[in-house]
Amino acid sequence: MKAAVLWTGGKDSALAFQVSLNVYDIRRLVCFIPTNNRQFYAHLIRKVNF
Repeated sequence: MKAAVLWTGGKDSALAFQVSLNVYDIRRLVCFIPTNNRQFYAHLIRKVNF
């Protein structure tokens, strides 16, 4: 089954991603980034377009 994983860059996201690889066909890592200069409660992630 195709799936996406919510990615914050932290150890919990990494573990969820690793565990889900055994069950799902991961196609996307999803990260929410604020559009303005509001505080972001996740690890620093650079925006990458593929």
